Amino acid sequence: MTTQHDVRQLPGPDLVNRAFAATEINQLWVADMTYIPTWSGILYRSVVIDIFSRKVVGWAFGERMTAGLATLALNMALMTRKPASAIHRFDQGSNYTSIALGNRCKELGVRPSMSSVGDTYYNAMAESLFASLEYELIATAAGRSRPRHT
Repeated sequence: MTTQHDVRQLPGPDLVNRAFAATEINQLWVADMTYIPTWSGILYRSVVIDIFSRKVVGWAFGERMTAGLATLALNMALMTRKPASAIHRFDQGSNYTSIALGNRCKELGVRPSMSSVGDTYYNAMAESLFASLEYELIATAAGRSRPRHT
């Protein structure tokens, strides 16, 4: 589990209420972070996914799970997409409730939206992406090919 809730931080508003639908790009983004065990230690990845296009619009890798890593992924999304306004949805982990990430959202007109604690459905799209990447890495490392759909 990568979410480390900081009980000292007040949660932000829930602007999505589990309605994960968008009618255009840059309307709703979901963000999440996970880890990858390697021979050299743990590596963390942070992603930002556009709900409408289902495209990863921002990502970052690092050796620690920090607010800086979440901010790097958001910065990439902001630089590549340049949204007029977007809802940036994430969990209540300390890396997402940080002042630094909140300030970055405010600077660029991105509206942060937080899920409730323990709500596993808020980021199903990110979890699906992580599962696919892990399958591809494990299958490739084991010399297996991915099953073909007919």
